[in-house]
Amino acid sequence: MTNSWHGADTASNFPMNPTPASRCSAGAGLSGTFDEFSCKTNPLGVKGVGEIGSVGAPPVVVNAIIDALRPWGVDHVDMPVTPSRIRERARQG
Repeated sequence: MTNSWHGADTASNFPMNPTPASRCSAGAGLSGTFDEFSCKTNPLGVKGVGEIGSVGAPPVVVNAIIDALRPWGVDHVDMPVTPSRIRERARQG
């Protein structure tokens, strides 16, 4: 489903066919290089593959713990969260 804004998708409001004026030019003139080397600590020779899927999970768990402890006045818990830290924070309030 599209709306009248340059054929944008209504769910994301992202232009399907952006006009040149709607493209970002902030990075104009920048360049970069890639330095490729194999990781020596695993048989595939790769590093960091698949980590992005797990990056958001710990903060979500910590936020859930803080939400559960909010009635006791807890608004912060340091990572790594351990049972003893949870008890300590609940006692401190």
